[in-house]
Amino acid sequence: RCRDVRQRFLALISRIDNDGPQKAALSDTVERLMLWAGNLGAMRQPSSKLSLDQRLAKAPEVHGLICRHLDDIGEELDDLSSLLSGADSPDADDFKVPDQDAEEDEPFHEAAMILEAVAEAINSLFRLGILVRKASPTDRFKRALQMSDISFNDASDIGYVRDKYPKMRDSEKDWLATRLGRLISQRRVFIKYSRDHKVRLQFEEPTAGDLPEQLATQTERQSSKATTFHIDRLPEDADEVMSVMSASTMSNSLSVLRLPTLADLSVDGEPFECPICFTLQDFRREKAWRVHAFRDLKAYVCTAGGSSQCNGEYFGDRNTWFEHELHHHRSTYACTLCSAHEPVSHDVFLHHMTVHHPQVSGHQLRAVGDVSRQPPTHFDANDCPFCDDWADQIRQRADPKGERPATVSFPPDDPTLVSATRFKRHVALHQEQLAIFALPR
Repeated sequence: RCRDVRQRFLALISRIDNDGPQKAALSDTVERLMLWAGNLGAMRQPSSKLSLDQRLAKAPEVHGLICRHLDDIGEELDDLSSLLSGADSPDADDFKVPDQDAEEDEPFHEAAMILEAVAEAINSLFRLGILVRKASPTDRFKRALQMSDISFNDASDIGYVRDKYPKMRDSEKDWLATRLGRLISQRRVFIKYSRDHKVRLQFEEPTAGDLPEQLATQTERQSSKATTFHIDRLPEDADEVMSVMSASTMSNSLSVLRLPTLADLSVDGEPFECPICFTLQDFRREKAWRVHAFRDLKAYVCTAGGSSQCNGEYFGDRNTWFEHELHHHRSTYACTLCSAHEPVSHDVFLHHMTVHHPQVSGHQLRAVGDVSRQPPTHFDANDCPFCDDWADQIRQRADPKGERPATVSFPPDDPTLVSATRFKRHVALHQEQLAIFALPR
């Protein structure tokens, strides 16, 4: 169906002699349709592992809906072809795409109305394509690292981390600089793998009989098999967003790198192809786009676990990352089964439970851990693993005239103590900067 619709577009375009706006409108429309088709593998043979037909094998209702939209587009193009062939064939203005001054013009001609209907049908296909992608349960980042034969030298990325954040040059932080730098390189692998996978999906195979079956099979890789669509696995809130503090209030190093804006990616608010994962996306708010981008990039890693823990654990959102740090590294635990027990670290708590309360295990152990946990409510800004600027700025605001003698330290209620939410936000911004650095420039 996709090939047939494309051929009808091309036939119409070839019948227009001039290169005016009518031809450009048709060309733009077919290019948008091909963006959708290429992103989902709709131009591949139904038997191909990468085809949209294979992806929707267990979702016939979605498959049927897509086919109906393609049939509608074909019928609209037939009407447009008939209009061109008629005695009163439309002139150039009939193909004009409506603009903001349309209300002052004459009623739209039939040709323009047909193009409007085609454009709306394509937008519906984009929305369905996004639905198909969101239902995929696959961790695409992990899959890319497992299946890709691409590699990047992480030495330069590790060096970049140390150059950007001199605090990382401390030997005690060498493990963290290495972890962050390697993740930058792995993000590059993910982006390259996603781009290459899109190219494989776009590949238009010859029709049946043009190639020997064995040769056609060799053009595919098992690792690139399209993910099967499961409609029951859609996220409950696909537009989930989290608060993002402006980096302009932080140190200069936090305001250098920026994601492309939604306005740059989505002209007129239409669905677009994400430049990170190369899938179809549709967002109405800048924050929603940022959340998606950082989820793609696995922007957050454990900064508190030390060199021997949490390697290979990457987090796609701030809350999951910080909850991990609070649960495993930053909280203390006072066993509720031992009233006199002093607060200890998570590892010591688990050892205590194993030795003194062996009867508690599984979900019961998790429940006891939850009620025994004592997460910190405040952090010292000096404990930011990336910078000292933040604590200095806080002190400056607390003593703007510099009247406190250098020999006098701040009292126990040191103003560099910040809330857990504020600390999470600040450290997350640093990590997001490193994530953005992986994007091609």
